[in-house]
Amino acid sequence: MKIVIFDDNQTDMQRLCQIIDEWKKDKRYSDVIMMRYNRISDLDFSLDELIFSDIFFLDIMTPESDSAGFVLAERIHLKNPNAIIIFTTNSKEYMENAFEIAAFRYLLKPLEKDKVVNILERVYHSPSLRSRTKAVFSGIFQSEVIDMDQIVYIQAQMKDHRAEVHQINGRKTDISLVDFSFSSLPEKCLTDDFVQCHRSTIINLNYVTSFDHHSVWLLGKYEISVGRTYRSDLVNLIINHSKRQVL
Repeated sequence: MKIVIFDDNQTDMQRLCQIIDEWKKDKRYSDVIMMRYNRISDLDFSLDELIFSDIFFLDIMTPESDSAGFVLAERIHLKNPNAIIIFTTNSKEYMENAFEIAAFRYLLKPLEKDKVVNILERVYHSPSLRSRTKAVFSGIFQSEVIDMDQIVYIQAQMKDHRAEVHQINGRKTDISLVDFSFSSLPEKCLTDDFVQCHRSTIINLNYVTSFDHHSVWLLGKYEISVGRTYRSDLVNLIINHSKRQVL
């Protein structure tokens, strides 16, 4: 589990890091990684590499801006709608705005250890985190292993008996469809997060940001057509998937 901490106050930063470190050692969670930032410019610069971290603890106010944490949260959720945002602040006045941005929690400083640990435990044991795994595809020249949470959608190129795996970093990987059909990909290689919405397209439900009966938008920028025969099922799949993600 990857945790990003942003706080310009060194004392508050050390307090949160200490709580997380003690929890990690007590539970023997060797896969927990912390990344710390005390300047918004540094975190903003590194955001593309950190975007698929699991939890973001964001201080709302900094000397440069009274809403720095909100600006970062909006950028994070645009690229990773499933990111868990936890705002930390000295004031209650921003609480309403925090939940409008779909914050998971709003914690007042000084942070209470029990509240932080409770959040960490719930996220660490959540189904969405436990189910993360890798997909193994037959490549054009060799087998390809790709992290499933990096896959946004898969587009078939039927005439060439191949498909393109579109990933969050913009990379496209060619895979072969010689040995099996495109429609069998979800069952053969993927988890329940992936569904077919068109005869030539499979999408990752984790990145659906909006939809109607004709199209679905992934990460707010990829518009994918929905085939007529998939429309009614897709709406139900999206709604049910969203319910499962609630911790």
